[in-house]
Parts: sequence; structure tokens; C-alpha cells
Amino acid sequence: MTAGEAPFAAHGIVEAGFETVREAFSDVIAAQAGTGAALAVWHDGRWVVDLWGGAADAAGTVPWRRDSIVQAYSVSKPFVAMCALLLVDRGLLDLDAPVQRYWPEFTAQATVRRRRTSSTNGTRCVHCSRRSNLHGRRGPHMASQRSSTATSWVSSCGASTGAASAP
Repeated sequence: MTAGEAPFAAHGIVEAGFETVREAFSDVIAAQAGTGAALAVWHDGRWVVDLWGGAADAAGTVPWRRDSIVQAYSVSKPFVAMCALLLVDRGLLDLDAPVQRYWPEFTAQATVRRRRTSSTNGTRCVHCSRRSNLHGRRGPHMASQRSSTATSWVSSCGASTGAASAP
């Protein structure tokens, strides 16, 4: 950050031809409520964008820096899905197989494609690891929200996820 720059503005570098990325990123940082963000783009074997900005804390008192540490949450899901679909295409993964075929220690009743809703005994909240013994009931910590295709979990610790982990 140089003298005179706003502490929560977008900072970093963009290669020639990627200036509109900086403009769009700056607009997002200026308009969004909450914490800041970072963006890096690798193109043709080199970094062409490396930007960061906004606040690094919920109170908005600490500026986001190039090395601010963040929780990535679900950012990897599309990459995992792509890898899984490549394995399916190669005949190495069956989406309707029990999870235990590939991960023997996983004890919840589930297929690779989706979690089965028939048994939720002993699952854990993936956010805070509290154990829930729902067994078809709404427990004090986690409540199941069932749809025709999957089970998602909403926990009293504030997390919502599409999966539950094995005990």
C-alpha cells in the first residue's frame, strides 16, 4: 500500500490486458458488505492477476493483505466433482456404489452420489464435529432438511452443508 491509498481498496498487480479484472474486483470490494477478498489468475504459464482488498475481519478494522489467511469453504467442490466425473468416465468410480467401497472407514449409509437418508445415527456436524443421533428425529444440535435427491444439514452452530461426515 502506498501513501494516500485507501486502506481497504484493491491492491496488487495485473498484467497488461487484464486491467478490466482489477476494475471488476475493485467494484466488488467497494460494494460488498463484510470481509474482503483475494483473486489470483494463472494464464499461459504465469501469474497475470494477483489482487486483494477489503477488510480481513468482520469488524472492518484490519485491512486485507496479500498474505491474509482465509477459510476456503466450498471452493474446491467443482474441482473434486471434475476429478470424480473423470474417474466415472474411465470406469474407475461408480456413483451408485456405497462409499465404503472406496473408503472402508466411512460408516454412515451413503452412496458416492448422495447420502442416503435411511440412517443418520452417529453422524457429526461437519462444521463443529458435534455428534448427532438423529435417527429420523430432529435433535437439539442438527436438523435434517430432506429433499428428493439429498440430505442437507443445518446445525445450531450456524453451519449449513450438503454432507455429514462419518463418526
